[in-house]
Amino acid sequence: MMTSPVVLLHGLARNGASMYSLARYLRDAGFETLVVSYPSRRDPLSSLASKVSIEIHANFPKVDRFSFVTHSMGGIVLRTMVADGLLQVQRAVMLAPPNGGSEVVNGLRRIPFVSRIMGPAFLQLSVGTDAEASWVSGLPCPDFELGVIAGRQWTPFFSPLLPGPGDGKVTVASTRIEGMSDHQVVRTGHTWIMGHRLVKASIVAFLRNGSFGNAGRRAD
Repeated sequence: MMTSPVVLLHGLARNGASMYSLARYLRDAGFETLVVSYPSRRDPLSSLASKVSIEIHANFPKVDRFSFVTHSMGGIVLRTMVADGLLQVQRAVMLAPPNGGSEVVNGLRRIPFVSRIMGPAFLQLSVGTDAEASWVSGLPCPDFELGVIAGRQWTPFFSPLLPGPGDGKVTVASTRIEGMSDHQVVRTGHTWIMGHRLVKASIVAFLRNGSFGNAGRRAD
């Protein structure tokens, strides 16, 4: 079963351009795509979710269910849209999502200028039990077919802040979420995971079949 359309959402402090190459790859594979840019450092997650959903529905006013490919915080924006009842999802692939939050945020949020630059949604990606951190943990588990791809690569900048293996910004453990349909780990970093050759093949496999299948095993 082909999924159409496929909406691509970028991560924190990025824009839609970071997903253009992947969108072209998906179009070549037969999918209809939409890349949405949103002001990731300006608003809290609920406001971002509302803005993104408005753009999606404006582009596809007659579509009831959507598929998604998200990078990093884009996955949390998607979960927020679903939690707020803004749209319905058929299938989704999340790349390096901080589903359990990111310890990097905990480490950097104490620096005043970092919090000001990165914005309120950045603070909502914290790990812990305070009001901001509870945002991620308080989102419901997915009620749609979800594949998650985690990166695993050590970096000298942020890896020391992580309590376990990860992609330099998010641990492999934090990408996992109850109810996901499939999960794989790829030896690549956080920032450019969407350009990894095997990651792209796995995305196509999941959007078509609801599983990474052989593509996922090759990418491990």
